[in-house]
Amino acid sequence: MRVLLSILLLVLPGFAWAETRAALVLAAERYEALRPLQNPVNDARAIEDRLIALGFEVYTETNRDLRRMRRAFEDFADDAAGADVALVFFAGHGMEVAGQNLLLPVDAPADNLDALRAGGVPLDEVAAVLQGVAPVGLLIVDACRTDPFGSTGRGAMSLARRPEVSPGMARLGRADNLLYAFSAAPGQAAADGTGDNSPFTEALSRHLETPGLEIRQVLTLVQQDVYDRTRGKQLPYVESGLPAMVFAGGTTELPERESLLLAMAGLQPAHRGLIERIAAENDMPLAPLYGAFLSADLARRPSNDQTAELTAAALAFTELRRDMATLASDDPAVTALRQEAERQLELGAFETARARLTEAAEIDSRSRDALRENYLVRTLSEAETHSLNARAAEADLRRDLAIADYRRAAALFAEAQALSGETPDQLRLVTDQLGRLLMTTGDLVGAGQAFRQSLAAAEARRAAAPEDISRQRAVWVAQNGLGDVARFSGDMTGAGALYDAALTVIAAVAAAAPDRLSYQSDLAISQERLGQIRLDLGALAEAREAFAAALRISEALVTQDPANTAWQRGLGLSHRRLADVSEALGETASAAAGYHRALAFFEGLRAAQPDEPLWQRDISILRTRLGDLALAQGDLAGAQTQYAAALELSRLLARQDTGNTELKRDLAIAFEKYGNVLQRLGDLAGAQAAYSAALAGRESLAAHDPGNAQWQRDLAISHNLAGDIALALGDAAAARGAYDRALARLLPLTAANAGLGRDISITYNKIGQAALAQGDPQAAGDAFRAGLAPMRALVAQNPAHTVWQSDLAVSHDFLGLALWNSGDLSGARRAFEESLRLTTALLAQDPDNRAWQRSLAISHDRLGGLAQTGGDLAAAAASFGAARDLRAALLAANPDNLLWRQDLAYSHGNLGSVALGQGDAAAARQAFAEALTIQRDLVQRDPANARWRHDIALTLSNLARSGATPRAYLTEALAIVTALRAENQLLPLAEGWADDLETALSGLNVPE
Repeated sequence: MRVLLSILLLVLPGFAWAETRAALVLAAERYEALRPLQNPVNDARAIEDRLIALGFEVYTETNRDLRRMRRAFEDFADDAAGADVALVFFAGHGMEVAGQNLLLPVDAPADNLDALRAGGVPLDEVAAVLQGVAPVGLLIVDACRTDPFGSTGRGAMSLARRPEVSPGMARLGRADNLLYAFSAAPGQAAADGTGDNSPFTEALSRHLETPGLEIRQVLTLVQQDVYDRTRGKQLPYVESGLPAMVFAGGTTELPERESLLLAMAGLQPAHRGLIERIAAENDMPLAPLYGAFLSADLARRPSNDQTAELTAAALAFTELRRDMATLASDDPAVTALRQEAERQLELGAFETARARLTEAAEIDSRSRDALRENYLVRTLSEAETHSLNARAAEADLRRDLAIADYRRAAALFAEAQALSGETPDQLRLVTDQLGRLLMTTGDLVGAGQAFRQSLAAAEARRAAAPEDISRQRAVWVAQNGLGDVARFSGDMTGAGALYDAALTVIAAVAAAAPDRLSYQSDLAISQERLGQIRLDLGALAEAREAFAAALRISEALVTQDPANTAWQRGLGLSHRRLADVSEALGETASAAAGYHRALAFFEGLRAAQPDEPLWQRDISILRTRLGDLALAQGDLAGAQTQYAAALELSRLLARQDTGNTELKRDLAIAFEKYGNVLQRLGDLAGAQAAYSAALAGRESLAAHDPGNAQWQRDLAISHNLAGDIALALGDAAAARGAYDRALARLLPLTAANAGLGRDISITYNKIGQAALAQGDPQAAGDAFRAGLAPMRALVAQNPAHTVWQSDLAVSHDFLGLALWNSGDLSGARRAFEESLRLTTALLAQDPDNRAWQRSLAISHDRLGGLAQTGGDLAAAAASFGAARDLRAALLAANPDNLLWRQDLAYSHGNLGSVALGQGDAAAARQAFAEALTIQRDLVQRDPANARWRHDIALTLSNLARSGATPRAYLTEALAIVTALRAENQLLPLAEGWADDLETALSGLNVPE
């Protein structure tokens, strides 16, 4: 009954002082055979004081030999008998010997293993004393001190090498109504401390009297405090079988530091490891990074985001620490507040630190107003303090607060510039950082204003000291910032001009300091930026030149520092981007070689760091690129292999990090790519399943963050793909519904991003195709006209954007199809001719662009089909012939491109159809035979390609129509169609084909 009553008293805060408490405090430091210690007696006195304050009756023994130590335990068992709570604290050497935990007195021998075991007090004996004294026991051991055998005799050194001896304690199991607390984790050593106390005792003394906290929460504070202050080198171990127990009564709101320590304890090991690594790389305390991680709720973010955000927080902290050291104030009160803020920041107490800096800024502000003669000095000091406050907010990943303080600092530095006539470098720095933050939050207008102010400051400072290359580089930074804003705003021409200017500046900087590798890296970054904008604009030759320059620099950097994984990755990315240009130019062999070179780099990085998800993700992206390349060439089997590999990697990464939204997005993309190739292979059911999986992932992401414009756009793309597969399956109504849902997602986004006009146009074009399939050419025409409008607006905004010009040509093509179906042949011709004109103009700018050459052939096909419908077979033959010649030239340039082979077969089929109409059966048979030769070769290369088998069946039917052995051709065509139906790969539009072929066969009266 007494046990139950005492536990109830411990649980109830109102009775927190009702129980009897007894403690035995032991310390040993003057060791005879082991390394003497400095702090255990100080530790014992510190804990003695805290326990007395908490109502314990304390018995303290220091530097006792084994006999006196055992006697101390016996006396404690007698003196404390009947207490409600018993506590033993030991400071000194302790270790595990052959699986047994020992506390070592000052006369512990070090000659041999047996003597050492006999010369210590087993921990289980101490636990038994506690359990015999009181119903609730606490055993706190600040032992496991590092190197107990250092500076001792030969026997001790021999013991130190024995595997049975460990300077750390072994793990203990949970025991009811007993709590163990060790200063270090099982098997690990603890520090003795460089001050008056060990890190563990110092933390225990600091937190033991925290009001209102249960003892396990107190020890959690101790654990995390020690872990933080030792930068992850020491983590105390606690095992508790106690009920709830409060030592210090009362309640109070926990200070920011203590709240952070409790929150740190709940983080996963992977997150702790990431924080420790980034803190070590930046030589900084752990607590600020933990505070940033928790403040920004990074546990819910992708792993790449976590790394990037924590690296940004670490950079902000180190820059803040540097600024604290260099920015001095002549006011001692301001200096003291800044120093206190720095101490609080190292403890992760961001709000407290910001409060101190705010106090300092207010002092400067009041002094500025009061002392007009000191106005400039105070203005600069206040601006610097706001800048420090902004850095502190950045380190805590509180971007809203940082933006507000950077704006205040920028205004004050600008005021100081006006007062003194000189441009302070801080004005450039704070406006540049303000611009970066505003871009991160999506405020492109504000970012542009900040970067323009930064550029003006940088140019003013360069003009004052043109020989200073650091000032020249500052101009480059601001120009790149403005270029980024222009690019993300859709102003590609403006972005290109800014990137060009930035390249000129950094090239001069790099030339002036050729041995500074960081400047060479800057030059590579400039070339990459310029190459990307050229690629976006369709200026492929210029894009290739820029990417090649970046590649050369990256190769040189890797040669000088082969172990630098960042530069190795940069080299791999340069190979990938050059391959992107080759692919856009239709140089498939060169593109494949580039992708494989990049893949080799990333495979090498993965081999060195197999658990690093970044390399795995890079590999997945490259597999996708290789799949795209294979698909563009018509190599469906090769595309399927690459997409399947990318999908498997994406699945693996998503399973490893289930909360990573970036990896979820990658997985949705992988499903979509795989669906694309299945659709081309004729596996419409498989494609539909893949698209459905992608759509489910997109919907989950969009629901997770409705404000994420990228995810909303992704969902619209998934709806469009769902519509495409529904259309291929013959369900035009379902397709129209999916396209309407995509449009509903996209329209609200265009207010913030005019560049989405291209997506709007594509979606309207898809709606038009669905309307055509429904037999409603009027609705199709309306949709295609609606799709033309945003593309015309984009081209008017930026006539040099060749990709948009090409899209506009496609839109005219779609409008022409609708007009053709509605019977408006003259309107259709005008639309097709406009498409032809636009594509011809594009080729005049870049005659080697294979994609545009293929588009031009399609335009000739459209005009040929229109002429054939109108009965002008000569014009049709001319247009189809022009398309054939273009395709033959393309195939001659790249004979391995299977898609171009398929295109050429279509051209031969079109010419055969016109010849039949003209009554020239021999010419028709010749054209159809040439098409059949190509198609048989394609199917031989990829027998699983259902669409190519459909093409063969159609050509065989046409050959039968031309009078060449019709029974044999019709019989073979019927066999192909029957097999496709049995394999469930017959296209919906060909469902009645088998019956037609059978009817044709039965109607033949001419014997073969």
